[in-house]
Amino acid sequence: MLVQAQYHFYFDFEIPRLDKPLKVAISHPSFNAHVQGWDQQEPLFYGEIGRTLENLHVVIQSADALQVLVSRSVKSLCVDRLRVLLEWESESPPNESMVAESRDRAVSVGNSILEHLRVVAQAPLARRIGRYWKPGNSVFALLVPHTETWLNLDDGSPLPVFNEGNSKCSSGAILAPETGRGRAQDLWTSLSGGPRPPLSSSLLVDAQSALMSLNIREAILSIASACEVHASQYLKEQSVLSNSQASAAMSGGGSFANKYFHELPQATCSRSLRDDYGSVFVDIDAVYGQRNGLMHGGSLRGDFAALDEIQQHHEVLRWVGSARKAIGWLDTLPR
Repeated sequence: MLVQAQYHFYFDFEIPRLDKPLKVAISHPSFNAHVQGWDQQEPLFYGEIGRTLENLHVVIQSADALQVLVSRSVKSLCVDRLRVLLEWESESPPNESMVAESRDRAVSVGNSILEHLRVVAQAPLARRIGRYWKPGNSVFALLVPHTETWLNLDDGSPLPVFNEGNSKCSSGAILAPETGRGRAQDLWTSLSGGPRPPLSSSLLVDAQSALMSLNIREAILSIASACEVHASQYLKEQSVLSNSQASAAMSGGGSFANKYFHELPQATCSRSLRDDYGSVFVDIDAVYGQRNGLMHGGSLRGDFAALDEIQQHHEVLRWVGSARKAIGWLDTLPR
């Protein structure tokens, strides 16, 4: 059976335009994909399921603060769309797992095109198909309005993959307005350090933000930069070794983690992150290794690169926690 899954993703910004209509065909070992931009001679909302989406209105009210109301009218948010068609041969009728896998593929294909368009058109305000990861979850949420329709291309019949229907629409996930909680004393302490929070701390929050918005490369670079900033600060502030002595202490080679979290503190105060918190040291070594892969080769490395997206996100989330511990550990060392 030749299966076709049609996806229309809707955006609140205009996709960068080319001098020709956007039409891209992609051949993958497991499927064929066709990506097409919106022909403005056609209605923005495509087909009957698109008209259903157009009239969708969502209201969410906070249970804690009744005066807080989030209202979303899909029609008022959409100014452009991207169409992604996936086709593949299947020996069995589509099931729930196949539906989820196909949707992920469509998002990946669409985002690949959008990322290239953003760079080619030098359009920094263009964005990808928005997704969100809540730390700890095993799925990603789609943030943009979208529709999907399933067909059997052998005879043109609908494939009822959604409770007897072959189409569905969604306004996209709406994020809760709450962003977090903290302690007042921690704010006063942070403010006493200067007009901006410590760069290493800001970079780790940036890493969390990148991770939750599925920008895993940026998350890794932020974590590694946070460690490098704080380690360099410790090297500058410590008064036990001269510059030449510190350089000699770290001249044994090895990784960034080995130099700054083992050799240097061993020389200044006979301490080592590797000895005190072995698993944290391993994580710092791992994240900096991936940082080097990105900076020098443009790609992720080794076993980590072979993990699926969810596994990668859980791994990087652990690295964020380990980086916080490593930075806190540096702060305990004598200056």
